[in-house]
Parts: sequence; structure tokens; C-alpha cells
Amino acid sequence: MEKEQWEIERDSIINAFKQCPPQKGIKDDKERYQKIAALTNFRYRDKRCIYMLQKLIECESPYYMMGLLKYNWPILTTFNASTKRYFEKDVDNIIINPLFKEDITDLKKLFELFRKHYKDYSDCLLYIMSISDDGILMPYKKIGFSRSIMTRKARISLELPYEISEIKKWEIESNRLLFIERHIHKILNPHRKNGEWFRDPNDTLISLIDKELKHIATDHNIYIKEIINVSSAA
Repeated sequence: MEKEQWEIERDSIINAFKQCPPQKGIKDDKERYQKIAALTNFRYRDKRCIYMLQKLIECESPYYMMGLLKYNWPILTTFNASTKRYFEKDVDNIIINPLFKEDITDLKKLFELFRKHYKDYSDCLLYIMSISDDGILMPYKKIGFSRSIMTRKARISLELPYEISEIKKWEIESNRLLFIERHIHKILNPHRKNGEWFRDPNDTLISLIDKELKHIATDHNIYIKEIINVSSAA
């Protein structure tokens, strides 16, 4: 049977590691990393990525390498999934099937399985908050990222003499947070008042962010899920 393209690429990566075995007594072999990077067309450049790649090759399941190469899963996500050895459990918390036996083609499905069976799998949240003074909505929005919205909201409430309201939030794949944060803040830069506070006199920033997140999720295959959708008038 003819090999798929991802299998050919996997074999090429395996061959690169075989050509560049670790040297005894050398802990940080930069020359080896550079050779492996060159042999893999510099898709994986730094020491950390090459370490994770080697562990994925050594993994007994073929599906992690397939996810990485065929379905473009982020390497950190793929590595974490393989090393933590997620198992699917039934309603009575009994292990019924090792996750690596399943052919999971969609990164979103992978995250949904993690979230369904493992409470410790936590993502970051992108949130939008508004401020009001005696019930009068002010023309600014607080747009930021946090793992705990309640803690962040409480901190802001202590710093400002205004009412703070949570308007909307999205769950975001944590290891792509920096990329999304930079992208969103770049888009919002013309509206910036100070720090993570943005001018929004016409109440347009929510729809702008929503549109950008949908593009990011589709174009970069990143897990993004809306958690709450409350109108700013609420």
C-alpha cells in the first residue's frame, strides 16, 4: 500500500534522528540540533521542539505523529497529549479505551475529549469587561487574558471606583495564547486608551473581536470556544 505524505515525512524525521544520534558525554549538543533541524527542512529548529519531536517518534501510538504532520496539531499540544497518556473513561470513571487507539483527525475533537474526561485540562480565557458609573455605561472596554476571570474582576474592582461587568469570554488553547493575544491587541491598537483598556463609544469591539477569533480558529486550526454571550446592554 502506498504511503501517505505524512508517513513519508515521518520516516524522513526518523531517519534524521538516526543520522544524528546523541553523543555520550555531551548534554547540550547544539551541532546535533542544527543537523536535525536542517534534515527536517527547519520545520523544527530549537532544542525544545527537537526534544519533543524525538519523544513523539518514540511513542507507541502512530496517531500523535499523524496529528502533528497530517493535521497540523501544535507540537506542544501533541507532546502533552502523548506524555500525559490521556485515557477515555466512562460515566463511572472506569478506563475503557486508551485515547491513542482512536484516529482523531480534528484538533477540536481532541480538545473536547480532553475536556470531557480530564478536569485538570485548563485553557486561558479571553474576556471583555465593561465599566459603568451609577448605572451609566462608560465608553471603554477591558480586553485581556486570564485563567481566572473572577480573580481578575475582583482585582479590577479594587483598583477602580466603578461597577465592573463581564460581557463576553472565549476559551482559548493555552499554548497559542501569546499568538492570539498579540494578534488581537494589534487589531485593537487604534482603539487603545491605556494598557488593556480600549475606547468603544459605538459598541463595535465585541463584533470585531468575534470576527477575528473565527478567522484565527479557521485559518490556524486553533481551539477557540465562546463561553458566554451577554449583550453589553445587560
